[in-house]
Amino acid sequence: MSFIVWVHPVSLKIPRGRSLPCPGQEAFARAIAEGARPTAAYERAGFEPAPSERETIIRCKALIRAKQIRRRVAEWKVEILEARAKSARSKEEAETVTTGELTVMLKRCYTTALEGLETPQVSAAVTAAMGLAKLHGRLTERHEVSVTQTLAVMSDEDLDALILELSAGAS
Repeated sequence: MSFIVWVHPVSLKIPRGRSLPCPGQEAFARAIAEGARPTAAYERAGFEPAPSERETIIRCKALIRAKQIRRRVAEWKVEILEARAKSARSKEEAETVTTGELTVMLKRCYTTALEGLETPQVSAAVTAAMGLAKLHGRLTERHEVSVTQTLAVMSDEDLDALILELSAGAS
């Protein structure tokens, strides 16, 4: 296992968008930008373990206070947000199916089912036709739901009667 030796951050002029000269500082900045706690980011960056937890906290504070590291954290945050937004857009585009595409798919299923090689698959054709009707709003499924009382407002006697009725029906 190799460790990166602790190097106190110094004030260097680093152009925007360029990585920090110390790979550990760069890894620390990225971990902080990704939301890691400073001590976890310190360990994840591969720095040499500090002699005590207090020393680790002191080193983390020194890293976080360094101007070039704060700037790099901000750059990483922007980069990470842009990557997430791009990923979300591409995922959304991949999952988007238009009504026209669905119509074409269902029509193909319908014609394939009716023009089967041996026997027409009428059931599959009907299912495809129903799918087309639902897709274009020509068919609405209706279900009747009746609720006489909710359990929350029923008295203890009514609940006991309901439980007995349900138990008798189950056996």
